[in-house]
Amino acid sequence: MALWRGLRGGVFFLFQLIAMKTSILIISVMLFHATIFGQRHDNNWVIGYDLESNASLSETMLVSFNSSPPSIINWPVALDFNITNLAVSDSAGNLIFFTNGIHIHDKNDNPMPGGDSLNAGEIAYANWDYGYPAHQAIQALTFPGSNIYYLAHQRFFWLDTFPFHQGSDLLLTTIDMDLNGGSGAVVQKNRLVRKGYSYEFPSATRHANGRDWWVASPELFQNEFFTYMATPNGITDTFTQVIGYKPSAPDSIGASQNLFSPDGTTYVDLDHLNGVRIYDFDRCTGMFSNFRQIPNSVVSMTYGGAISPNSQYLYVTANDGQLVLQFDLYANDIAASLDTVAVYDGYMQGPFESRFFWMRLAIDGKIYINTNTRHFHLINNPDTEGIGCDVKQHFIPLPQEPTPIPVYPNYRLGPIDGSPCDTLGIDVATVEVAPVEATAFSVFPNPTRDVLNLNGQVPLHGDTTWYLFDSLGRTASRETLPPGSQHQTLALNGLASGMYFFKITTDGKPIQSGKLIIN
Repeated sequence: MALWRGLRGGVFFLFQLIAMKTSILIISVMLFHATIFGQRHDNNWVIGYDLESNASLSETMLVSFNSSPPSIINWPVALDFNITNLAVSDSAGNLIFFTNGIHIHDKNDNPMPGGDSLNAGEIAYANWDYGYPAHQAIQALTFPGSNIYYLAHQRFFWLDTFPFHQGSDLLLTTIDMDLNGGSGAVVQKNRLVRKGYSYEFPSATRHANGRDWWVASPELFQNEFFTYMATPNGITDTFTQVIGYKPSAPDSIGASQNLFSPDGTTYVDLDHLNGVRIYDFDRCTGMFSNFRQIPNSVVSMTYGGAISPNSQYLYVTANDGQLVLQFDLYANDIAASLDTVAVYDGYMQGPFESRFFWMRLAIDGKIYINTNTRHFHLINNPDTEGIGCDVKQHFIPLPQEPTPIPVYPNYRLGPIDGSPCDTLGIDVATVEVAPVEATAFSVFPNPTRDVLNLNGQVPLHGDTTWYLFDSLGRTASRETLPPGSQHQTLALNGLASGMYFFKITTDGKPIQSGKLIIN
C-alpha cells in the first residue's frame, strides 16, 4: 500500500517510522452551553496542502460548522500547510486566526504581528515555506470572558542518542486579540514550559473549576506524564507522574493520537505498536489513575481515535486503516467490549485507497475521519452502541486533499458542580445543543425525586430519545419516547441526589436540553 499522503513531512513521518519500527427550565431558540459564552472556538477548520503543485491558492479548504452538514469550500489563503494546521474562532464561532505551526495569520490572512517563527528551530527553518510537519502538535486554550488565547505546542529536534528519533520541547505562545485593531498580536512566543526528551503530543481538558486547563504530555519512552495547569495568569502546578506502560526499547513504541474524553474524566493514548492505553483523570488534581491497556493482540496498527459525545464509546482506526473499532469505556472489561463497526470497502480514488486514519469529534456531535482521498468518513451517531453508530465511508466529498484534522479540546466542558474545585461561579453546561425552532417540552417538577413529567407542545414526530447525564457527563438514564405522544412520565428510581443535565433528540438531532436537580 502507498503510505497515506497525509504522512508527508519530516516530524510526523518520523513518528510513523517509530511506530512501524524505525512506527449538552425551558429552552427555546438558542444555543445553551453557558450562561454567557457560546464557546464555539472549534467552529471552523482550515485544512489543505501545498506541497506538490504551485496552486497554493486552490488547495486550502474552509470547513465551517455553521450549517449541518458543514459547508466545505475552497478558501484561498497565502499561508501554505504541510501537516500542522489549526484555525481558532471566537466564542460565537467567527474565525479569528489560523496557523501552520510556523506562521500565524489573522482572519484577513495577514501575518499577525509577532506571529512568525513559531517553533523556531532547525525543523521549522527547513519547512519555512510549507508549515510545520507534525500532527497534533498544537492546540488553542481559551478562558471565559477573556480575549487572551494560549497556543500549547511542541518544537521537535533530533536526538543524538537515538538515530532517526526526535525529542520535543513543550512551548506556550500567547495571543492578545484586543491588539492590532482587534485582529490580534502575539505578546509572548515560544515560552519554554518543559525542556523535553521525547514527549508525545500535548492534550488538554478543562480544570474542574470550569476556567483553567490541564495540559498533559506522555513521555514517549517512559511510563510517565508531564502535566501543567494553564490559567489566565500563566502556568502553575507543573509536575511529573509515573504511571502506566513503559516500552521495552526505543524502537518498540509508536506515537499516534492521544486525547481526553469530552467529559475530561478519561485519557486515551494510542500506540501504533502496543495497542491502547487508558487512564482515569481527576479534573481537580490533574492526576491520572486506574491504568488499563488494550493490547496489540486486540487492536493493532492504530492511527486515530475519538470518543463519543457522551464519553462512553471509544473509536479506533486499526489494522493499518482497514477497520474502525468501538470499545465501551464504561465496561468492566473494555477490551472484551470490542465491536467492529466498519471495514474498509475497497473504494479508491486514482491509485489511493480510502482507508481510515485520524479522527476528530466535531462541534456537531459527529466524528470525522481522514482518509487518503478527497473525502471524510463520518460516524453519524457515535453515542450509539455497535453498528448503529452508522459509519459512512467516503461520505463527505472534499474539493481538495485534506491535511490531518486539527486538534481541539472540549471548549464547552464546564465545572464539576458541587466539587471542591467548583470555586469560580462559572456555569457552563456539559452538553452541546444545536439551535431549535421551538421549545419541545415543559419539564417538571424540577427539583424532583422519583418521577419526571414531559409535556410537549405538539405530538412527537420521528425517533425521539431522552438522555440524562450526571455532572461528569456520563449517561445516567436513557428512554425512547413513543411517536405521536405529547405527555410522558419517566421513572428516576435509583439515581443519586445531585445536579444532572438532560438532552432530548429527534432523529439524532438535539431539540432541547437543560438542568435537572434530583433530591
